[in-house]
Amino acid sequence: MPLLPTAPPQVRIQKLPRIPSARAARWVEIALVAALAWVGAGLLWRIAAPPSPDLRLTQPPAPPAQQAFAWVNAPNWFGNAATSATASTLSVKLLAVIAGGEGFSAAIFTGFGTGALAAKPGDTLQEGVKLLAVERDRARIDNHGRIEEIPLEGVDKAMPGIGAPQPPDVVAVAPRAADGPAQQMKVTRGVMAEAMQNMNIADWSKGLANAPDGGIYISNARQQPFAEVLQLQDGDVLKRANGRPLGDTADMSLVYSQFSQTSQVTLEVMRNGGLVVLQYQIQP
Repeated sequence: MPLLPTAPPQVRIQKLPRIPSARAARWVEIALVAALAWVGAGLLWRIAAPPSPDLRLTQPPAPPAQQAFAWVNAPNWFGNAATSATASTLSVKLLAVIAGGEGFSAAIFTGFGTGALAAKPGDTLQEGVKLLAVERDRARIDNHGRIEEIPLEGVDKAMPGIGAPQPPDVVAVAPRAADGPAQQMKVTRGVMAEAMQNMNIADWSKGLANAPDGGIYISNARQQPFAEVLQLQDGDVLKRANGRPLGDTADMSLVYSQFSQTSQVTLEVMRNGGLVVLQYQIQP
């Protein structure tokens, strides 16, 4: 069967509405005005606004001038070992010392009140006054922030600088011959240190008295902390220590110093009417 010819399809074209040219021009003008206003506002802000400190390049500030410190109390920051001291202005006397080195030291003063006052380094002697250190012939105190020295009574008042060599022991007139050979004894520093640490400082003079003809009389060996260590007896009279005369109980400080600082000590003792020589070897 023959195909019949068909008509071609019809295409319909829909036209978009035209935007009026006047409206487009108006939008363009608005956009341009807004852009110009934005740029103008930015320029005006850059001119009128204060500059930002973050964007400002300046020279670094000059360092502050160093403060001049007062070095008067600087030695106290690191201890007083190297502090130079002056003579004390206090009306006190250093009656005796027990120079036990790093282990133990003590000093006995008069003038801080009624009677003698015994103290160890670090103790307060009176308000504003503290005992700092005890040496063989002096004591160092802090008197209201001022470092002062009090010399031991009976020794040279001249105060050599701290750390300077100590003057040699004074050699007294040769004593009379002993009634027998010297008695050799050994004492360890550990025992001496233990006796020092265990003793009550206030008891330093207990068991001692002044001998009528000079010397240190052992009236009660049980009450004297060092009597047992040194094997002293009731009735003994200590006359000399390493050749130096002992006049009264205040000279017990010399005995303490000899045992705390030397390796050999010779005591001359009157015992039962005769002279006895006791030689002590101080061992570590």
